[in-house]
Amino acid sequence: MLAGQISDPVHRLLRAVVLALCPLVHGCVDVHGGAVELSWKLRAATGSQETFLNCGFDLAPGGTAAVSRQGISELDLRHEIIPQGRRLHLQTHFGLTNQTATQSTRNQQVTWKGALQLDRELNDFVRVFGGWSREEASPSTSTGRWVPAGGSVLTVAPEVETRTGGQLGMTFETRTRRLRGTIGAFHESVSGQEYRDWSWESSHSLPFSSPRNGEIRMPFSTSVARDFVREGWTGSLSFNPLRSLTTSASWSVDWKDQGPYRGGNRRATALVRYDVQEGRLKHLFVSGAIHFRNDLLFDDGFVLRGGWRTDAILGYWLRIRSREIQLRLNVSNLADRSWQLTRFAPDHGRQVILSVSQEF
Repeated sequence: MLAGQISDPVHRLLRAVVLALCPLVHGCVDVHGGAVELSWKLRAATGSQETFLNCGFDLAPGGTAAVSRQGISELDLRHEIIPQGRRLHLQTHFGLTNQTATQSTRNQQVTWKGALQLDRELNDFVRVFGGWSREEASPSTSTGRWVPAGGSVLTVAPEVETRTGGQLGMTFETRTRRLRGTIGAFHESVSGQEYRDWSWESSHSLPFSSPRNGEIRMPFSTSVARDFVREGWTGSLSFNPLRSLTTSASWSVDWKDQGPYRGGNRRATALVRYDVQEGRLKHLFVSGAIHFRNDLLFDDGFVLRGGWRTDAILGYWLRIRSREIQLRLNVSNLADRSWQLTRFAPDHGRQVILSVSQEF
């Protein structure tokens, strides 16, 4: 069979759904306030190096695991309804994904996702919204585990992660449009989440073979987290008292603080920017930011330090021969605090960066 051809039952089902929905797509043109967006993606199981899941690794002198390849077919449907008066806004989303892989304990996996979002305008300045979603996903990453099968080994397929949840909230703005904001609450149940097992990695420097089933597990590998819940609230505000002055703030709090890692569940950012609109300093701008994140504790005891961090930017832009050139001086971590973005990014303290960008 040529690369890119589809013949298995799931592919035939997806193709049938697409053909069946084509009349509905065209039929929605005549429905007032309705629209359907349909997209179809097919990534062949052969021919593209970008579909590689795992490269070979040495099991023993002279022994190498087979390479696993993955093909993904996706169906994505979106429907939007805005009745007359435009006070009510309904959006639906449905997706279907078929994943195939070679040299794996699971050669095929079908997952789906669906979402429903409803907005209601109470007046010209206040809108309430609510939504529900459910999503299944099979990560395209190596678990770092293999099992013997006859004369070869198969990579252990990752678990299917399922997320089910909803959100409720409201958005508002003042009559002058200078103050705008959003506030909402969220709840999400998570099961089957694969995570990098730092605790295993710290205690196993060499590949490990299980005497129970012969599974081979590398130091860099994943485990499946227990089911957990995310729940909390989030919000944002923007205030523009002048054309030249803009301010904004956003925050998120997960008060459950569950999952394989703990912490990192409280975050906030505040930004302010001033643009000089006239005079000799026209096109000069100054910007500042404050970021906050609480400490993040990994399963092996490593702590990713959080706290407050401040940044500043001084910039100037000009036009030369109708092309815009921007000069920027960035000073990050002004207070020189111990603050780390990720576990892999070492803390360099205060940094000063000068950059020049040109529009083409």
